Amino acid sequence: DGNLSDDQKDYISKIRSVVQHGNGMIQDLLDINTSKHQKPVLNISSVRLSEFMANWGANFEKALSSKQQKLIVTGEFQELTLQTDAGLLSRILDNLLSNAIKFSEKGTSVDIHIEAQEDKLLIRITDEGPGISAEDQKKMFKPFTRLSAQPTGGEPSNGLGLYAAVWFFFHQPRNLDHYLLFPP
Repeated sequence: DGNLSDDQKDYISKIRSVVQHGNGMIQDLLDINTSKHQKPVLNISSVRLSEFMANWGANFEKALSSKQQKLIVTGEFQELTLQTDAGLLSRILDNLLSNAIKFSEKGTSVDIHIEAQEDKLLIRITDEGPGISAEDQKKMFKPFTRLSAQPTGGEPSNGLGLYAAVWFFFHQPRNLDHYLLFPP
């Protein structure tokens, strides 16, 4: 890295980002396809939500920074511990936050509010993007479906993110219900 120019470092960073995006998409496809033939193997563990959210959110610092966006996480969840598959939970949130960043303009905020209500965990992700049209809502959970909204910064979109997020959601353990609320 020490001998590379800033342009070369930027180019390598973009290559890494594209490779990570591609690897994520391939892994999503493999997991979804495998589940059609066998029950997914879950890696259930105790997950302290405050630590999980801090580590998970750090993965998006670069994407948020490049669009001058802020991630704001609120709620009374610091003492919560879940029995869940942390990898699947991460992939659900990855897909949803990626979309929030991708479809929101520069300088906006993405809010995640987390709260426990009785035996349920509510996770609400709110962004300042254009929303989802009534027509798009009819097809938004179908694989490889691109909706009418376009990424605001030229980010790639493969039409798999929401489908994968819902697939991962329904494969989470049900000892504690997880709800992802989409605002109207």
